[in-house]
Amino acid sequence: MSTFRLRSREMASHLEISLSRLRRGLSAVELVHTSHEHWPLPRHPVSGEGLNISVLDSSFNPPTLAHLALANTPFPHSFRSTSPHTDTFHAKLLLLSVRNVDKSLKPSDATYAQRLEMMISLAKEVATGGPSTLGSEDREDKIEDSLDTSNVAVGIIDQPTFVGKSQVLLNFLRERVEALSNTRSSGMNFPTEPKLTFLVGMDTLERLFAPRYYSSEQTMKHSLREFFTSKDGGCRVICGRRSTSGSEAKDQEEERRAIALAKDYIDSSHIALVDLGESLRTISSSEVRRRITSKDPSWSSMITPSIAEYITQHDLYSHIS
Repeated sequence: MSTFRLRSREMASHLEISLSRLRRGLSAVELVHTSHEHWPLPRHPVSGEGLNISVLDSSFNPPTLAHLALANTPFPHSFRSTSPHTDTFHAKLLLLSVRNVDKSLKPSDATYAQRLEMMISLAKEVATGGPSTLGSEDREDKIEDSLDTSNVAVGIIDQPTFVGKSQVLLNFLRERVEALSNTRSSGMNFPTEPKLTFLVGMDTLERLFAPRYYSSEQTMKHSLREFFTSKDGGCRVICGRRSTSGSEAKDQEEERRAIALAKDYIDSSHIALVDLGESLRTISSSEVRRRITSKDPSWSSMITPSIAEYITQHDLYSHIS
């Protein structure tokens, strides 16, 4: 048996164990890949108390170039503070939830273990810097890129909503950071309080503000206030806007509606909008799957070469469910 195939089987076994632990309630969050053992602490000391962590939460079915670009979005100008050391992402997390309020696993989908394997491949691409999501106008406003683009992890969680994910993640990260800080050398300064920024697409932003995902409109308003402004760990959101040039009227209307719903939080700098750019406008996981099923070879141009190779090797998405 080749070394590559043996490692692949070992990885699959490791991922299945992590998924089993999560489903059985033995852990709230499972990290299946980290770029170094002290993630999310930066590799080098930095000043300040806030540990800014970007979280790309998606179904990754499969990961695309749009995911890669969004994961490497620089710290937005609108989030700027008076301290340059806090105006950066110290760490990044690619997150997969095994419970989705809108989507159930179909026979033709990649399994969660397969998605995690592709996410780990994507994380290695993220660690190299990858493409930025920002258009020329936004690029002029950006302050600086991440201090350490290689400080990236892949995790899984069993929570269906952003509000639930943020609470569970913050508790998990606080415990992890406290434990890791105690192992670092004395005299080395590291941020200690995790602050989460979720990276989302426009469709996800619309769901965040849709009353149908909450028990009542009053509950939605309360949950959003807690999510964005809680003193115990308010979160932020970066939403990637696809270029509307040449897009369908339906897509443009959906974007206008989502932005209108989020207006108060955009105006208060809790949400930042960035332009994904024309080259990524048509890229989505569903479009990749559609092109594979229809035997359109252009699907491979929408993902990284390593993920394209993985999809081919495992014959993913080629059959209609």
